[in-house]
Amino acid sequence: MYMTKEEEKMYNGEYGPLYAWAMRFLAAYGDGLKAERLVKVSAVLVDQIEKPHHLRPQLSLELYNEFLKTRMAVPTYTSTLFFSKEDYQNQKAIELQYRDMGVFLTASCAAYTAGWVPTFGSHVASVESSMYVYTNSVFGARTHRESYPGIFAVALTGKTPYAELHTNEGRRGNLLVKVETKLTKTSDYWALGYYVGTIVTEDWNRPVITGIPNNIGSDELKSLGAAMQSQGSVGLYHVVKVTPEAPTIETAFGGDKPQETITVGDREIKEAYAKLNRGEEGQEVDYVILGCPHYSIKQLARVADLLRGKKIHKDVKLGILIAPAVRLMADRMGIKDIIESAGGEMLGGGCFSGWMSLKEGERDKPREKVNVATDSGKCAWFRANERDKPCFGCTEDCIKAAINKKWSD
Repeated sequence: MYMTKEEEKMYNGEYGPLYAWAMRFLAAYGDGLKAERLVKVSAVLVDQIEKPHHLRPQLSLELYNEFLKTRMAVPTYTSTLFFSKEDYQNQKAIELQYRDMGVFLTASCAAYTAGWVPTFGSHVASVESSMYVYTNSVFGARTHRESYPGIFAVALTGKTPYAELHTNEGRRGNLLVKVETKLTKTSDYWALGYYVGTIVTEDWNRPVITGIPNNIGSDELKSLGAAMQSQGSVGLYHVVKVTPEAPTIETAFGGDKPQETITVGDREIKEAYAKLNRGEEGQEVDYVILGCPHYSIKQLARVADLLRGKKIHKDVKLGILIAPAVRLMADRMGIKDIIESAGGEMLGGGCFSGWMSLKEGERDKPREKVNVATDSGKCAWFRANERDKPCFGCTEDCIKAAINKKWSD
C-alpha cells in the first residue's frame, strides 16, 4: 500500500510509538482490504459502549496512558453511553476520559440528532451499525464499518484505507428492489428493510430501491437502513429520487445492470411482520421499548401526543431511548413532562439492553419470561434471538400495549 512521507514517518516511529502502532495497524488493515492508499477522514464516531479499554491489550500500559492524554486528529463523537447496571459507573468514568480528550459526547446511535452531520461525499469513520448505513446512504458520506481497536487508529491519524465504500466503484448498486405495495407507517419500512436484509448476499448487497415516495422522512430512512443492517450485511442502500447518489436508477447502478432483481409486495411485507412480531394477540406486555435507533424529537413529540392525558399500566415499563441533546429539547418543549406524567421514562444516551438490565434487576424477573413490545425491528430481532417472543408493530400499537398491558395489532 502506498504511503505518503508523513505516513511513512508515523509508521517508522518518528512521531512516537503510539502513532507507529496506529499506522502499522492501518497498513495491515489496508492490505487486508487490498487498498492502494489511505484517505483522510473529516470525522470519527466511536462507540462508548466498547470503550478505550479495547485498546489496552494492543498497547503497553505506558502507551495506553499516553493515548488517554492525546487529542484526536479529527473531530470525534461518541455513540451510546452504557450497557448494563454493572458497567454504568465505568462508563461515566470513560465519558470523563473522552471529554478530557476533546471528544464530543453525543452519546447516541442516531448521532445526527445531536451534531454528527457529515457532508455529501466526505470521508468519515463510524463503528455503530445503524449509523454506518445511515451515513453512507442518507448523507452520502463514505465510511467503512470500522472495528475495535481500529477506530482509535483512525481517530489518532485521521486516516483510513481507501477501499470498498470509500470508492466510487464500491458504492454502485448491484441489487434492484422494486417495491409494489403502499408503505404507510414507519413500521412498514422496518418490515421492508428486514425483508431486503434476508435477501442480500455477499455478491449483491447494495440495494437500489424503487417505488418509495420521494417525500419519505428521515425516521423512515433510519428504520429502513437499521433493519437491513441488523438482518443482513448492508452498508449502503439507494432509494431512487430520494437518497443523494440515486437521482435515477442508471446513476445508482453507475451505468451497470443490476445483478439481481426482486419484487416486494403485500405478501413479502406480511411475511416480514410475521417474522418480527413473535407475540400473540392478547399477550401480556412487561416492557415497551421505543428508540432503537434513538428517537428523533419528532418521534418523541408523537409519543407525547399519544400519551397526553393517559396513564401507562402500573405493571408496564415504557422506555424511550434518545440522545441527551434530544432529551434537553424535549424538556424545553414540555414533551418530557407529558411522557413522565403518564409513567414513561426517557433515557438519554443509553441502549435498551442497559435500561432493561436495570429494570429486570429491580423487579427480580427471569429474563426468559419478559415480554417486550417495540416499534423497532432491530430491537425485535435482537429480543427474538434471546428466545423472547417480542411484539412488533407501529408506535400506536405499542402505546396501546403500554396502557392496557396487552398486545393487540
